[in-house]
Amino acid sequence: MSKLSKSSIILILVLWLVVLIVGLACRLPMIGDEVTHYYMLVTQSERLPTPSFEIHIHVDTDGSETEVRNYPHTFVWHYIGAILFRLTGSIVVIQIYQSLFLLQLLVVVMCIVKDLGYGRESEVSALAAIISLPMTLLFSVVFYQD
Repeated sequence: MSKLSKSSIILILVLWLVVLIVGLACRLPMIGDEVTHYYMLVTQSERLPTPSFEIHIHVDTDGSETEVRNYPHTFVWHYIGAILFRLTGSIVVIQIYQSLFLLQLLVVVMCIVKDLGYGRESEVSALAAIISLPMTLLFSVVFYQD
């Protein structure tokens, strides 16, 4: 795998930090994967050390009604996030956890483009394509706030 250039690393970190800062400005998880991961980590943290394949998502404002979803996977990411959430009880942990998925995606895309041997313009284009996808916009909840 090709080594990432200093400018590529800086660009990736800037993109990641912007999304993380927006997430940290929110008091609660807002949408999509962020909400799913929040409740996944909360449920797993309540059941530690037993593996949990289900999450309980509050579907009303007072928390009296929940939807139970089953996920066919548990892995180290969930356990680490659940342990950190249990230790801190902070939404900040969830936001950092969620943003690490975006960071991982950006690094992998950049490495693939570098390995394919495309030039600098292709690196910037690849990152622009990734950050403009609707899926990655879910990480930046500012677009969905009232």
